[in-house]
Amino acid sequence: MRTAVCGLLLGLLAVSAGWAQELITDKAAIPSLSVTGSAEIRERPDLASVTLGVENQAREAAAAIAANNTAMNGVVEAIRKAGVPAREIQTSNFSVSPIYRSRPTPEGGEEQELIGYRVSNLVTVRTEDMGRVGPIIDAGLAAGANRVQGVDFMLKDDLAARSRALQEAAREARTKARALAGALDLELGPVLSVSEGGARVVPFAMEAAFARAAPVPIQPGQVSVTATVNLTYRLR
Repeated sequence: MRTAVCGLLLGLLAVSAGWAQELITDKAAIPSLSVTGSAEIRERPDLASVTLGVENQAREAAAAIAANNTAMNGVVEAIRKAGVPAREIQTSNFSVSPIYRSRPTPEGGEEQELIGYRVSNLVTVRTEDMGRVGPIIDAGLAAGANRVQGVDFMLKDDLAARSRALQEAAREARTKARALAGALDLELGPVLSVSEGGARVVPFAMEAAFARAAPVPIQPGQVSVTATVNLTYRLR
């Protein structure tokens, strides 16, 4: 009895394995066409961030930090007076690093001599008013800032823009599939698979060249939103 049951099970397994193999073979044999569509749209930014601050050095670390603190307090106060609320001003970097110089040794080699400390303090300022970017930089420079890392223009809510880019990428993929099928005298069937290759927002960044004697001219430009979509069609 046990032998008969074992034989029956082995037979069922063999049938199942053969059926699964047939399905895999049939699926692999399905004629299909895969295409990729891409799109880029541009939007006017509605959010900007400016990163600026103070870098200084002194013989002693404590003296360098104290001088930097005084200067940065003045910069932040000036930015606030330019109309930026405190919640939109955030420290983005603070560092203290030693400064060395090489000097010869009596033995003819070289050694590193500690000659001071460098302190850097940067703040990032966010604003939704594009016309305020230039005045923020001007206020910071006038108050003692000597570093401007740059300006980034972004979108506060990029979901709608990314959705439009995906739609355009899908339309391009469909157009490409139709063109290929037509050129090869093939007929498109239903879509077998759809995958999003990605939709991302590329902030428009700029380095702020500045001069204390004149206001900083800032142009927000446009933000790029890109997307890709992959489609696979069954061919009839």
